[in-house]
Amino acid sequence: MPNLAEQPLVSTGWLADHIADVNLRIVDTRWRGDGSGHERYLAGHIPGTVHLDWHSDLNRTVNGVRDLILPPDRFAAIMQAAGLGDETAVVAYAETDHSGAARLWWALRYYGHAQVAVLDGGLSRWRAEGRSLETGDVVPNQSD
Repeated sequence: MPNLAEQPLVSTGWLADHIADVNLRIVDTRWRGDGSGHERYLAGHIPGTVHLDWHSDLNRTVNGVRDLILPPDRFAAIMQAAGLGDETAVVAYAETDHSGAARLWWALRYYGHAQVAVLDGGLSRWRAEGRSLETGDVVPNQSD
């Protein structure tokens, strides 16, 4: 697997070639203001993908200031529950609005996890290329 610290964008072809890699976790970061991001994930996502809503899972509000990064202990707990450990390579994607994928990329890098990339074109490109989707929830093994 290439060093994702040096390759912040990966193609759909690259992801298809590496989708079964043991140390790779794919994260769907779709969100919507109406809270339907998780429903969209359940209706169809890249196989093996876990879901993190960037707005409800990856930030906090303090004294009326929204979208602040989570404190280290809370961020670590969410990453562990999603199956992202110190040795996990991560590919994040979204659909149309790629802010969630960029947010996860930035937050992981901020906390020192360099093995993270964003899927170029996201779910929209994956679908347009006729690649497979799965439905339902993926429940990962918790990581360290």
